[in-house]
Amino acid sequence: MTEKAFFLKTGHSYVSSTGELIQTVLGSCIAVCLYDHKLQIGGMNHFLLASAKQRKLCGSIGKYGNLAIPALIRQIESKNGDIKNIVAKIIGGASILSISNLNNVPSDNVAGARQILSDLSIPIVGQDTGGRQGRKIIFDTKSGQGTINGQKTI
Repeated sequence: MTEKAFFLKTGHSYVSSTGELIQTVLGSCIAVCLYDHKLQIGGMNHFLLASAKQRKLCGSIGKYGNLAIPALIRQIESKNGDIKNIVAKIIGGASILSISNLNNVPSDNVAGARQILSDLSIPIVGQDTGGRQGRKIIFDTKSGQGTINGQKTI
């Protein structure tokens, strides 16, 4: 992966049908990478909290997994992708802060992403979640492969 990557900020998503690289940096946040393996359309979101119901809705819907994941699916479908061909990868949810009121956020984010994808019948084909270290992910929308921290392929 030597191409320049599109950098994805928190609360945003990006989809490509032309084979681009998307990158982001995660702590307790989650990146869900979706990939239509038949049409080679891929996308990624970067959300902050699992659900808008957990906290007062503030700012972009992309900050909340329960809103961001369906929005990412709609973006893929707008490029003629089909939800029946979509697979998912989940990255993030690290416990990097020791602030007591944030202790459940990372695990809630991981559980929330898994539940939303399950509810939508989208199989999770890869994940790298939890732990105490942040992650840098680069997702190749052409192949559906991701690289974490420059080493691990997911």
